[in-house]
Amino acid sequence: MDTPLWLQWHFDPGVLLFLAALCGGYFWGIGPLRRRAQLGEPATRRQILLFSSAIALLLLTLISPLDALGNSYLFSAHMTQVVLLTTFCPPLLLLGLPDWLLSPLFQAGPLRRIMGGVPFLFFATLVFNAVFLLWLIPGLYDPAVQYAPLHDLQNLIFLLIGIINWWPLITPVRNARHWAHPIQLLYLFLDGIPLGLVCVTLFFVDHPLYPVYNSAPRLFGISTLADFQLGSIILYVPGLFLDIVVLSIIFFKWLARQEEEAQRREEAEDAERARHEQAPKLA
Repeated sequence: MDTPLWLQWHFDPGVLLFLAALCGGYFWGIGPLRRRAQLGEPATRRQILLFSSAIALLLLTLISPLDALGNSYLFSAHMTQVVLLTTFCPPLLLLGLPDWLLSPLFQAGPLRRIMGGVPFLFFATLVFNAVFLLWLIPGLYDPAVQYAPLHDLQNLIFLLIGIINWWPLITPVRNARHWAHPIQLLYLFLDGIPLGLVCVTLFFVDHPLYPVYNSAPRLFGISTLADFQLGSIILYVPGLFLDIVVLSIIFFKWLARQEEEAQRREEAEDAERARHEQAPKLA
């Protein structure tokens, strides 16, 4: 008798070891290593909560029945998994890192130079979109959901390109390059265009592209084509919504900074004017 779908948890040793190493390295770094090397202030509760949330979300993404659904039944389930790995887990991981944990890597050396220049912005968006779209090619997509080692590699790559893609927007290291808000706005706007165009194209394709799902049992009354169209929506809409939220946050931060600078200039001008008015009286 087949195992019910809701019991098909995927306890892959490689996945569990990776997450255990990630979690262990983080808590060793913010605990014993920080105290021994006197690296900085303790990680805040907010940072620990954000990092722990990222680990929990990664666990649900990689070992829950969502993985079995995406590999064997539904394109839309696999796209949900991909969106979680690239769009939601990376910012949680980056926001959970204390500044001093990665700071030594950026004090000097190649990382500071590579990630501090404008070419890195082009690299970040290019590698994200190119790698993302590469895995959508049927000749690579089908093996990636059928063979566990390749599937694990795919998931790792998605997580890494997600971190690279989010880095210009959420830079957790104080002495690394922090981009001005207008540049972040332009980066975020341009970053979503290639994937958006592909998702719209996929939505209007009149037949499923991936043979792996054609012979799969149909779940929840969803046809193969409807599942494919739903997956195209899932691939684009959650990221678009999050982009709008982040764009709004960056825009209002930029606006607030502009107002602060204008207020400081006005105060400086008022102070200078007051000094000039006081000068004749003193004379």
